[in-house]
Amino acid sequence: MFAPDLGGTPMRSPPPPASPRLTVRERQVAGLVAEGLSDRAIAARLWISPRTAESHVAAILTKLDARSRVRIATWVASTTPPRIAVADRGRLVRRRAARRWPARLRAARVGSVRAAPLAV
Repeated sequence: MFAPDLGGTPMRSPPPPASPRLTVRERQVAGLVAEGLSDRAIAARLWISPRTAESHVAAILTKLDARSRVRIATWVASTTPPRIAVADRGRLVRRRAARRWPARLRAARVGSVRAAPLAV
């Protein structure tokens, strides 16, 4: 299709907006913002200072050209693939582990809720 007002040059649609280039840490922070955590809670979770977490959130907002943390959450939701059958996979792993461990060792396994008392 030709645009008569542009001197007969073909009309092209504008290129799709490029996905913002977030660093690995900014993606982690964006995921935690999407979970609804505050800057202080993000800092505690990632073992960074609250001011660093605040700087990461500000950088994300700038890169997304957004004004609120809600926009970060919607961006994360739109770019993150859905997690399918996580609970089912966990149950399957537990069943396999139960078959692998003999009954007498299953109760004494490290990290088990029913850990056997240590012999003194």
